[in-house]
Amino acid sequence: MTILFAAESSFRFQTPLALLLLIPIALLARKIVAPRRREAFLFSSLTVFGPMPRTWATRLSPAVRALVPLGLVLSAVALARPQWGEQESRVENEGIAIAICLDRSGSMRNDDFVLDGRRVERFDAVKKIFNDFVLGDGKFSGRPNDKIALVVFGGYVDSLCPLTLDHEALAEMLRTVHVPNPPVNRLGQPVPDQLFQEESATAIGDALAAAVGRLKESDAESRVIILLSDGVQNVGAVTAEEAAELAKTLGIRIYTIGIGTRGTPFDPLDFDEETLRGVAEITGGAYYSAEDTETLDRVCREIDKLEKSPYDERAYTLYRELYGWFLFPGIVSILLGIVLRTTRFRSLP
Repeated sequence: MTILFAAESSFRFQTPLALLLLIPIALLARKIVAPRRREAFLFSSLTVFGPMPRTWATRLSPAVRALVPLGLVLSAVALARPQWGEQESRVENEGIAIAICLDRSGSMRNDDFVLDGRRVERFDAVKKIFNDFVLGDGKFSGRPNDKIALVVFGGYVDSLCPLTLDHEALAEMLRTVHVPNPPVNRLGQPVPDQLFQEESATAIGDALAAAVGRLKESDAESRVIILLSDGVQNVGAVTAEEAAELAKTLGIRIYTIGIGTRGTPFDPLDFDEETLRGVAEITGGAYYSAEDTETLDRVCREIDKLEKSPYDERAYTLYRELYGWFLFPGIVSILLGIVLRTTRFRSLP
């Protein structure tokens, strides 16, 4: 299970009804800050006092009168319990489990694909497309919630990477895989080599069996094998059909992609499209033909849309209390106002 978080900030009052206290506080403030003028002493004329200078105490007197109302306002806001929260959306995603099987037999050295305006080997084009498929790049959204395994095969099968969510490590492993080159002598001429011949063969059934082995222990709701090959099975202990039947019993779907065009120097005479199609049909998957980079890209995008991960989203918010930022200054303001109004800023009568 994969858990993701998406957060955004929010502000609220836990008890907003307390803000109604601001109404009587406003009436009290009006009376305190701007008191009604009243006669304290009777004089026949004020001219005897002349123009009296304004002292600093006179200038500060309105501010001192405002201290108590300000403290009451802050206290009312504190009673409303202001809170700052981080709203988080938790996505619980089961994801799907994918085993990718890549053919690296000798025919994958054929350079009939084009990337960025230059001809490249089929295997290099495949690595680029599947790197984008897994990590996401422009046309692909990526598969961040899916566990992915990697199996590469020629005459021998290499279960290169188990199911993992560390797709960066998976991509790094894939970058290290290459199609074996034929051995040559000092003159650059090919020489017979039994190991190279075996590595250049195609063991489709064994590769599918290895992929099934990677997926059978997974408890993902959906399990999928994506097989890419340009040849025909000519070695191996397990036939492609036998591996497909095993996958079917475990509820694993197989998508097969036949890559390349016929009539090229490294292609077998009989591209086994029938076997690839049959393997997909046995498991309820699908077969695709990709003769160039654009077609391969489109096929992978189609599979990307077919196999989506279900998810359940739940939102919750963690709030932090802010009343202290209002309550304590409010209390200080009230006490300071009372002290100053009864001492230095006391008015008579």
